[in-house]
Amino acid sequence: MSEKEMNKIFARNLKGILKSKNVSQVELANKLNVSKSTISNWISGLAMPRMETVNAICDILDIDILLLIDDGNLFLSSNTEDYKARKHFYTLDNLRKALEMNLKFNSELIGWAFENENFSNSELLDIINYAEFVKNRRK
Repeated sequence: MSEKEMNKIFARNLKGILKSKNVSQVELANKLNVSKSTISNWISGLAMPRMETVNAICDILDIDILLLIDDGNLFLSSNTEDYKARKHFYTLDNLRKALEMNLKFNSELIGWAFENENFSNSELLDIINYAEFVKNRRK
């Protein structure tokens, strides 16, 4: 992936996350001690922050770094090495954050998040029953 493509992905994700969390560019700039034009350059894809700044953004916005750098293929098949390397990311808390931010993800993420929580069969049945209840509400 080229630097330009990476900047574009970061820009799209940062913009979406700021919007979903109701954080303005000015607020983020103030918390990072950078200028608003620096944030604007990141959001327009003209520049990319240094890694320590990316980590600071994650801390400020209370997100996993993968939410900033996801190219849309983050949530891959559980058979891939990528999944195995990122398994720690698939938690109910991160699923909630992804849903709250309206991020696109592979629906298998839900299963993976549940797998990491070690629900009992009884608890999984309760979850399935609730999902059916929600689904029927749509009708």
